[in-house]
Amino acid sequence: MRVVTMLTDFGLSDSYVAQMKGVITDLCPTARIFDISHMVRRHDILSGAFLLETAVPFFPNNSIHLGVVDPGVGADRLPIVVKAKTATLLGPDNGLLERAARRLGVIAVYKIDVAELELGEVSSTFHGRDVFAKTTGMLASGLRAEDVGPPVKGLAKLQLQEAEVKGGILECRILHIDTFGNLITNAHNAMLRRLTSQGLVPQTVKSSSRSRRVRIAKTYSDARLRKLVVLEGSQGYVEVAAREADADNMLHVRTREKLRILFSR
Repeated sequence: MRVVTMLTDFGLSDSYVAQMKGVITDLCPTARIFDISHMVRRHDILSGAFLLETAVPFFPNNSIHLGVVDPGVGADRLPIVVKAKTATLLGPDNGLLERAARRLGVIAVYKIDVAELELGEVSSTFHGRDVFAKTTGMLASGLRAEDVGPPVKGLAKLQLQEAEVKGGILECRILHIDTFGNLITNAHNAMLRRLTSQGLVPQTVKSSSRSRRVRIAKTYSDARLRKLVVLEGSQGYVEVAAREADADNMLHVRTREKLRILFSR
């Protein structure tokens, strides 16, 4: 019995996810399928990569993690399987898998050979079902990662400016906006701890179009109603949040956008 996780941007109003699950369980009836999320913002590969990265460590060793956020379906991006130290991942090689694979420890990457695996008819617009779900079912039934096709070098990586501190200013990018409107940045919590250990506290957060006062907090409840706070997030990254309000609306931002958090004594 294999644990299989799924992450897509397909939503739940259509039958796409059900079709994929049907394919997997037809090939491996004993598979235990868990949904990470199917509500990734459409085409938002970075947000999907963040959700995958932060979910996979909590599943048992030898799990199979299937991710499909694939705006380039039918184009020249490769369908791949990643053999990691403690799990197997598969999906399009567009940056979606890279953060999770790096966290689990990459051993090898293989291109899914549709002809060699005899996957049958493949829709040009639904590789999630006809390529990735079928390969997932085969892997869950015992197919080895190295048998899906030829090895390839490396993984596509999303280009994103690293978080850094410049003269009391923490510059970072938004990885994900959660359902509460909290902004999860690519600054690790350790960066915030280093700043506060020097007696610096956040005063202002700036986006490209807004500037707001902000204060440090340990929990969301430390914030005043509809006021912004900076805190160490549960996923290992610095968050900008608002109590009973949406920080994304207050700062008018989306994923990938830059935030500048200004600190002073």
